[in-house]
Amino acid sequence: GKDGPADLIISEQLRAQHRGLEQAIRNTQEAFNVLGIAEGAMVEMNDILINDNTVRSTDDFGIYVNYFESFGYEPVGSSSFVMNNIEICRNDVNSNLHGIYLEYFEYFGVYGSGTTSFTMQDILVCNNTIVSNDTGLYIYEIYDFGYDLNDNATAFFGSMHMDGNDITAGEKGILFSKIEYLGESNEQDSIFGFGNITMNDNIINAGTD
Repeated sequence: GKDGPADLIISEQLRAQHRGLEQAIRNTQEAFNVLGIAEGAMVEMNDILINDNTVRSTDDFGIYVNYFESFGYEPVGSSSFVMNNIEICRNDVNSNLHGIYLEYFEYFGVYGSGTTSFTMQDILVCNNTIVSNDTGLYIYEIYDFGYDLNDNATAFFGSMHMDGNDITAGEKGILFSKIEYLGESNEQDSIFGFGNITMNDNIINAGTD
């Protein structure tokens, strides 16, 4: 039947909460977009946390994070960049299309030269409860990590964990597409390291097209 006034008020409140969370994520991305590190500089960045949210979305996404890019981009000399965890954990998401959608994590620790160093901890997408009509957890385009290092530059990355999620989805439970150009085109005595990629202990109930 047709929604009554109370239903419409609740719907608009949920839309406003979703827009607020989306804007907060966008602001975080813009604030932490680090483009270049000067000679001898030392940069340490704390955690990026998108945790413990309750999201009810009638739009296409519950939590949508895109274009996390250019962290530790083109360092020179003996500069160093230390980046802690990116966490998207313990969220309760109910979405019209995709539950948690992450795309374009790119250009982390790239174009290093001299004795520069880049160190990153883990990416954690864990212990979320997701209900969606299409894809529960969608991760697209993780690329250009530790790309084009020269001289004695180093880039070390932790692990990527997608563990312990409870997903009910109309189509796909977890869709992980395109992870590429990790440690690509490195020269001289440069060193690249990447930890584990895990997808463990998830509970998935999804459609079977």
